[in-house]
Amino acid sequence: MKRALLLSEKGRGQVSPNPLVGAVIVKDGQFIAEGYHQQFGQAHAEVNALLKAGDAAAGATLYVNLEPCSHQGKTGPCTEAILKAGIARVVIGMRDPNPQVDGRGVTFLRSKGISVTESVLEEQCRELNRGFIHAQKNWSALSIDQDRSDFGRSDRHQHRPFQMDHCRAIQKNGPSDSGKA
Repeated sequence: MKRALLLSEKGRGQVSPNPLVGAVIVKDGQFIAEGYHQQFGQAHAEVNALLKAGDAAAGATLYVNLEPCSHQGKTGPCTEAILKAGIARVVIGMRDPNPQVDGRGVTFLRSKGISVTESVLEEQCRELNRGFIHAQKNWSALSIDQDRSDFGRSDRHQHRPFQMDHCRAIQKNGPSDSGKA
C-alpha cells in the first residue's frame, strides 16, 4: 500500500477533480506491475496497472489506495476490469466517498468471489486525498439539500450556501421586484 500511495502522488495536478490513486499488482510475493491515475478523463490507476501486468494479473493481488469505481464515467468501471483480469484479491486503503462508488465497488468485487481487504493504511490514504474527500462531502450535502422541499426553513442559511438558497427562492417565488436577484 505504501508503494500505491507513492505512485498516486505522480498524478498531483493532473487528475483533479478526481482523487490521487496508485495501484500495485503482486503475485506469489513478486511485484508484477504498477500504475497510477495520470490524467483526468483517462484510465484509472487499476486499469493502467492491469494493462502492464497482462495475463500475469490472473490470480494476483491488487493493492489500491482508494476503492475501485463501479460506475461508467469518462472511463469504464475499474471493478469490471479487475474481474476480467482475474485478480483474486483486492487490498483497499479506503472506501471512495463519492456517492456513485461508496461501498459499491467492494460489494461488486465480493459478489464476484474476489477477496477484499479494507482500511489498510487508511489514515495515510485519507490524508493524501483530503481535498477530494472534502469535496465529496460538500457535494453530497448539496445533493441532499437539493432534494429538500422545505424552502421556508428559518435556519436554511446555516445549512446551505447562500447562492443555492437564493436560486431556490427565485425558483419558488420569482425574481424580487427590487431587482436584487
